[in-house]
Amino acid sequence: LNDSQVVYLYRYRHVDDLQILHFIQQVCCCVSHSLLRSSKISVLIETLLIKAISVLLHGQLVNFLDFFAAPITEIVGGFECNKTEHPFLVLLYNSKGAFCAGTLLTNEWVLTAAHCNREDIQIRLGTHNIHVHNKDEQIRVPKEKLCCLNTNYCTQWSQDIMLIRLNSSVNISEHIAPLSLPSNPPRVDSVCRVMGWGTITSPEVTYPKVPHCVNINILHNEVCEAAYPWLSGNILCAGELEGDKDSCKGDSGGPLICYGQIHGIVSWGHFPCAQPLEPGVYTKVFDYLEWIQDIIAGNTSVICPNDNF
Repeated sequence: LNDSQVVYLYRYRHVDDLQILHFIQQVCCCVSHSLLRSSKISVLIETLLIKAISVLLHGQLVNFLDFFAAPITEIVGGFECNKTEHPFLVLLYNSKGAFCAGTLLTNEWVLTAAHCNREDIQIRLGTHNIHVHNKDEQIRVPKEKLCCLNTNYCTQWSQDIMLIRLNSSVNISEHIAPLSLPSNPPRVDSVCRVMGWGTITSPEVTYPKVPHCVNINILHNEVCEAAYPWLSGNILCAGELEGDKDSCKGDSGGPLICYGQIHGIVSWGHFPCAQPLEPGVYTKVFDYLEWIQDIIAGNTSVICPNDNF
């Protein structure tokens, strides 16, 4: 276990109590296999475990979440999306409420982040105002969920991508339609749009009824590496160098759209969101293009591309 792996585990923009317990389990697993290589990491893990156990025993999960840099869940510095511009955007929710977004790729496949995986996911399509149902809205549950096959338990979250096969095909309509996969890698300085039902303020959280959008730039690798020296290869950084615009808590799993195609999946970032020189981090969809296409074509045993974590 190295510094990058420890930091990566606690920066996702959607976290709940089960993920906290899973994180502790991962840390304990790594410790038990004698993978700690520095006193800095040992101190960090000890701090995390003490804090986690303390708040879990006292039921103070909200305070615990504030202790960590959180997963992205909402759009900061943006505007309300037009109700006709996101027919591909889906809402993931369960009995506790909405927790992530995703993107419809075909009439039976949804793309989202691996850290959005839950046992009781429901997928809501054709939604704009989460409190108002429209005639085209449809609800599905997963028939299959496929993540990258990774045998390294301690870094299994480094490839933050998941495909969900719906239990039945959806009817394509004005409010429900797929988004295209990328035909080329994204270009630096491209102006792209990210959207979701995540918080529109940070660090205070304000969850909107309708999805918000914000236009941000694909940033150069050097900017990304300066902000996050431990980064994996299959990611994008996007945002504004001066801050003010970002995806945030609640946007996890949603699309980063460039030239009418999905180029990124909202993954993680610093909290508070939209800070100068601290861009959001997105799974780079182009690097997983063959994996996605093979699965949709019926080859569900295909293995993800190597990650340079």
